[in-house]
Amino acid sequence: MSKATQMMALRLFGLPQKRVEEVLKQAAAQGCPGLRLLSREGELVVCVQPKAPTEQQAKQICDAWRVYFEKAFGAAVFGDENANLNEAAVETLAQKRKLFVAADALTGHVLEARMRRQKLASVVYDFGQQSYRRMQEKRRQPSGSAVKKYPDCPVQPAVADAREALAVSGADWAAAYKRPGEFQPGFVVVCSAKTAYLQVLEESQQPDLLAGNWIMDLLRRLAAGADLPQSVQSFAVGKKAPELPAVQPCLRLEATGKTVDMAVSPDPAKTNEWQKGPSVTASNARSAKSSARILYDDSVPEPASKKRRGPMGGILLSLLLVLCVAGAAALAVRFSERPPENDLGDVGYGTADYDTAARDYLLRAQQKNDQVAAYLALPKLGGALVYRPGAGEAAQNTGLRVQAAESDSSISFAGKATPADAHSN
Repeated sequence: MSKATQMMALRLFGLPQKRVEEVLKQAAAQGCPGLRLLSREGELVVCVQPKAPTEQQAKQICDAWRVYFEKAFGAAVFGDENANLNEAAVETLAQKRKLFVAADALTGHVLEARMRRQKLASVVYDFGQQSYRRMQEKRRQPSGSAVKKYPDCPVQPAVADAREALAVSGADWAAAYKRPGEFQPGFVVVCSAKTAYLQVLEESQQPDLLAGNWIMDLLRRLAAGADLPQSVQSFAVGKKAPELPAVQPCLRLEATGKTVDMAVSPDPAKTNEWQKGPSVTASNARSAKSSARILYDDSVPEPASKKRRGPMGGILLSLLLVLCVAGAAALAVRFSERPPENDLGDVGYGTADYDTAARDYLLRAQQKNDQVAAYLALPKLGGALVYRPGAGEAAQNTGLRVQAAESDSSISFAGKATPADAHSN
């Protein structure tokens, strides 16, 4: 006997996928048929596809599970399988007679690509006519007293732009988007005259698409008076903004001409996951980089002394020069049988020239010692040769630019895995 099939789909935004998966597991345990979950840049689609003797019965099953999931997911649901997040936001804004604007050109570029396809766009969005374009034409700079009060906060300039856009346009909300930077993640801010709503963006292959989705969803919820996602942080305009999580630095492992970037993580199996760390601002990040360079880069000269040298100082200087020449000769003899010293300080880290120089250095070292397996390069910290598991004492300290003060052991791979193995430690 043939059975009728129906499908129900709900579109969600603003919920963590793990939370949605937990709800689906509970529904499956209760007998929900044909469950599927699709995801794309923060947007999730929950599908139910039951089979029943008649279409009416299949439809009733779909309707029952629709009510179940709408209750479970709340304001995150913005429509069925035919819904569109942009349309849902624009329709809600139009019904509530609300207007929003872009705070800067980047945000306007992201939003206008979406608004051109909406019939009601001109009712809820001004396409920059009274917001950021007017600010640019009149060369107005955001006043933003909070910017001066919190100079190291990357969020305050975006809020200042949003406040200025609100002032010149008279809109209800202004949106600002900042792309990911070297030391901070991307984020979006939606501001009213009194309150700012901040959403930090997750790592994404399409950050502009993800940012546009978050802006539209926040506007939809704000216009409808609905609950905001738990990940959204709000603060009073002009007051201190929440701190952004720091972007995790990366190590670059170079072996036999291949380059692999990996995030630093205590668990090697989770090297692609983000981890929250201490807040890093642009100023203290530069300070940290400068300090690290002075501490670990032997090419950085120490500050010169301003004291004048007397006659005895000249004699001591001459003696010091003689000792340096003798020491250099001794070092030349000592290292005559070692691979050439790794001197890549003048080559920019991360460039093709650096990769070529590092690869050549590795090949020269491997010709003299077959226990050399790879070359490990660190930004601003020079580099080190990495030896195969169980390499003997003969390999120790050969070619090392950076080594611990109290340790005389070489760097080597752990276990029996080869460097080219994807699971090598």
